[in-house]
Amino acid sequence: MNENCRDLEEIYDWQSTSAIYSDDVVCVDGKNGIATLHIPLSSQHLVAFRIVVMSPNDNNNDENNEDESADEFEVNPQWTYLVLSALDDPPIVELSFQYPCPSYPCPSIEPDCYPKSVSIDIIQYPKLWPGAEKERWKTWMQSKANMLLKQESFSFNVCDFIAHQAMRYFETLDENSKHGYSAILFKEESFGCHDHGDDIGDDYPWIANAEEDNDKICIIDDVRLDKEFIRGTPTIHIYARHAMKRNWKRYSTYKCPICFCSDSCESAVELPCDHLYCKECIDMYVETIIADIKMYKYRVNPFICPIVSCKANMNVLERSSPVCKEIKIRTCEVLTEVQKDCVREWKKDMAFPSGQVLSICPRPNCKAKGMRKINNRPTETIARCEECDACFCELCVKRIYKKEIGFDHRPKCDEGDALKLVKRYLRANTEIQDRCHERWHWLKEYASRREIDMSLTLWVEENANICPNCKNAIERSAGCFHMKCTECGTHFCYECGEEIFFPFYGTHHCWERPVEEMPFDLFG
Repeated sequence: MNENCRDLEEIYDWQSTSAIYSDDVVCVDGKNGIATLHIPLSSQHLVAFRIVVMSPNDNNNDENNEDESADEFEVNPQWTYLVLSALDDPPIVELSFQYPCPSYPCPSIEPDCYPKSVSIDIIQYPKLWPGAEKERWKTWMQSKANMLLKQESFSFNVCDFIAHQAMRYFETLDENSKHGYSAILFKEESFGCHDHGDDIGDDYPWIANAEEDNDKICIIDDVRLDKEFIRGTPTIHIYARHAMKRNWKRYSTYKCPICFCSDSCESAVELPCDHLYCKECIDMYVETIIADIKMYKYRVNPFICPIVSCKANMNVLERSSPVCKEIKIRTCEVLTEVQKDCVREWKKDMAFPSGQVLSICPRPNCKAKGMRKINNRPTETIARCEECDACFCELCVKRIYKKEIGFDHRPKCDEGDALKLVKRYLRANTEIQDRCHERWHWLKEYASRREIDMSLTLWVEENANICPNCKNAIERSAGCFHMKCTECGTHFCYECGEEIFFPFYGTHHCWERPVEEMPFDLFG
């Protein structure tokens, strides 16, 4: 047989492989049956990540720089990412296939023979990648290639695996994104040792080369913080930021401020203030608040972060207004729909309290129950019907039209007629009361509630005084006449009912003034 029979090009397996990877073939030794390829791994759209979870006190080792207000429950995952597409040293893998050698004295190679072994080497390794990972990666690829060659026998399967699946050795964070990028993760253990402050050497390539490769390396102190990208920021940097924000919880741990247990952040509940809690604790915390607001124990928002130094709003209800969408208010999804309905009802009761004496709409065509005050001021007397949106004064039961809302109605309010009607209704017999109720469907409940109010007014007139601001009744047991309202904090004189202001608290002596200078009698 001639010398051409020794050429590997006669082997069908190598013919197909060399045709597909023709640009990667570097050496063919037909005499020894060795064919070598250099396959550069596709890295033009690859981002490599490294994450280091640092406790809040790690940055306060210097006694002069200690921050006493540091939050011990704060989680600060620091990410370092490498934009590999900007580098000129993508990993290149060398594959050497060993085919059966020609036998003498009959030097021939069968066209349908297959490689009996393959050896793998990494001839170009990215300079910023951890050096300790190179040999482990090479060993992994070698074992996979040997297994494929044993199972499939074809050299193409090995080359295809190296070209398209060799990067799966690293943990994949994100792939097949809409931008065409993919992300892999280098764990901290891949570097052989941990970082120790200023002790930077060859073992810390990402940090050592950060200054000269600042366009390729980026360190984010806290991936949870929102960052606005300036115009012209490369798309790959924007993608890297979003990939970190989607995956940081999987590799970070936290300590629950309530039960002090430690667990993965992926299973935690994150509040808008960035504090993390285990789901069981935050559910118990929320259920306790829900039980309390059903009994109206709170007059201010009770859904706040349990940490004493924080107490930030949890934003338990969705915000759907255009303003909230613009400022991107974060919400905390910890409530069920039933609990959300309970919170909405409580907020409604706090913002628009139920009418104190007028609970039924006086309009004959409406007669709906559920009158609510137009605001939560204690001195407000105007109530609105939830069905027909009509407004009435609770004292004089007169219709208040929209053009009059916003002006003080009390100077025009004359409750004499309403009180006279209530008094006559309560003294009348059952037959007359029924006839009155047919004409004024709201009078029965209004009279029963207004009777209590009248009795309270008489008691206050005889035994106490009222605040000139919020009309809260206050009884004096001992001491001077200087009073401070427990409801609104207004300072006034108990003797004459006049409001007094700082710094004249101790100089108000109304009992020494003539009678004609006394203020108007509130009960006259």
